[in-house]
Amino acid sequence: MTDITGKLMSGDNVAATVKNGIITDYNKLLLPLYLKRTKDVEKWLAYRAVDHSRKNARLLKRALRLRTTDDMQTALAVNAATVTDRYWFRPEGSAAVYEDIRFKENYFSELALRGDDTIDTRLKMFTHQRDVLLAQMEEMRHTLETVEYKCWYYETAKAAGTIDVPRDMADEDVPERFRAIRRELKTIPQE
Repeated sequence: MTDITGKLMSGDNVAATVKNGIITDYNKLLLPLYLKRTKDVEKWLAYRAVDHSRKNARLLKRALRLRTTDDMQTALAVNAATVTDRYWFRPEGSAAVYEDIRFKENYFSELALRGDDTIDTRLKMFTHQRDVLLAQMEEMRHTLETVEYKCWYYETAKAAGTIDVPRDMADEDVPERFRAIRRELKTIPQE
């Protein structure tokens, strides 16, 4: 089983929580009928991919720079979004919203039908997708930086036997790579 962990979304509403390809929690009103009956996330994702037998399917995959022939991976490359419904998959750690991933036009039919006439449209689509991905990557980088700081913090506390040591440590005694994130975390109001 592939590591599929995240949220199955209907628009911006969570339809199901998926952990390692298994639905662990779901909203009966939002879950797609196929998943209500089978709970087979991998197959549901594969069904959402571009059909291999479709004319120009290879061109569409090449335009998306998809090297995989696996239908599930093809679907995940576009967050399992389609032009026919509002379902999509948000991987764990992503802050994407429906507006970020939805198809505002049926770009793929344009690609298949008009070819080079859609270069500007495709460029805009991929430029937007790149910007979304870069923002997500920056968010993930920041999250990782925070987690690394927290690991250092609790490793230091464990070695000292108390959280007082890292909490009360002077900034110059904190490893340089953690100072900025520490200052940022100290400015967040504690509940």
